[in-house]
Amino acid sequence: MSTILFDESLTKFCELVVAAGADDFLKNGAFVRSPSGQLQLVVNYACWNEALAVDLRPVVAGALGKYSATVPDNIIRDVESPLVNERHLILPERVILGGQTIFVRLVDKRAAGQDWLRKPRVEDQDGPPRMVFWSLKGGVGRTTALVALAASIARGGGNVLVLDLDLEAPGVGDQLLKETERPKFGVVDYLLEDAVGNIDLDAIVGDVVGVSTLVEGAGLIHVCPAAGLVSVTRPENYLAKLFRAYRADGGVRPLSSRISMLIDSLVDRRRYDAVLIDARAGLNESTAAAVLGLNADVLLFGHKTLQTFSGYRYALAHLSRFVTEEDGEWRLRLKMVHAKAAANSSAQDEFRDQAFELFSEWLYDQTGDFSFSLDDDAAPHASWIILDDSNYRDFDPVDSPDLLTGRAFDATFGAFIDAARERLRIR
Repeated sequence: MSTILFDESLTKFCELVVAAGADDFLKNGAFVRSPSGQLQLVVNYACWNEALAVDLRPVVAGALGKYSATVPDNIIRDVESPLVNERHLILPERVILGGQTIFVRLVDKRAAGQDWLRKPRVEDQDGPPRMVFWSLKGGVGRTTALVALAASIARGGGNVLVLDLDLEAPGVGDQLLKETERPKFGVVDYLLEDAVGNIDLDAIVGDVVGVSTLVEGAGLIHVCPAAGLVSVTRPENYLAKLFRAYRADGGVRPLSSRISMLIDSLVDRRRYDAVLIDARAGLNESTAAAVLGLNADVLLFGHKTLQTFSGYRYALAHLSRFVTEEDGEWRLRLKMVHAKAAANSSAQDEFRDQAFELFSEWLYDQTGDFSFSLDDDAAPHASWIILDDSNYRDFDPVDSPDLLTGRAFDATFGAFIDAARERLRIR
């Protein structure tokens, strides 16, 4: 018998259950996957069949090898109310049996990545609208676009809060703040002290925002950088703080909730017209917190490259688990951004076509409120365009603040800024 690998383990488990005539176990139970990948099946006692379970346990244990629960009796067990005490989200998991697709329920326990298992947060927003800037890779102009939008809002008289959640590659703080404007603390300090249970967080919240002077206007740009002055002066401590900052307090509060608490604290202290969040590139834990947990619009930046769409395919395939008939509004809060785009319309159309295929495969419905045509400009796949401009390839606003205004700025970012301001309801 060949060794069963991770991708085959759940399907093999289901095949054995069906072959044994225990289909009710799948319909009325849920799989639990341990942090190391071991599987067990928890079944409601109302449909429990002890004889079937006794016969199945050794078969499953032998077939799954390292991916079966270590105690045979726990491979398949019954409970009065399956997983009633589990704090982990039960998600639908797609399994293909005999060429047919079925869905089983799965609790995926993880040592990391828990925020990717939480439903997208969508609720009425009391405070200012939030917008997350996300990309699958760096170098696509995500942070530069955020800076451009923040500058436009401030020039127009609006106050904007910028939060750097790219903790492993901090950037937006350096782009918007001179060294003399950097606050004492950064996001990493807040999350660290919160994780270790320091109740005196007010001092940090009171000194975690710097005021950018790069833009002249009636409005203000407040920046909460990843690293504050204490990290700049003691850089040898940054990594030690970073990985402790990610640590949740026993899983009680997800990272997204802790970041939301920081944003709420800052918004309570000052009036803002928008909160712009620079997310970590890729599929990091902090990325999930920003994309799913902050009740924000999410901009998906990318180039017209294979890497853009193959990377987003992993992300959207996972997000498809949250698609339900009752809860679909979060899908409308996603928007593709074609960054550093060529000026010719055929290249822009090709990017839109690939985005449409991606969203159609994983997030769109075939009919109804969440079905869209290729040419529907309001659809998530219909890309906002930021043109490629060599002036902004190595852009440093601190050294070249003049590039935050003028004809080149309007030509490159004008259409994007107009669309983003409309989404944020900023005139």
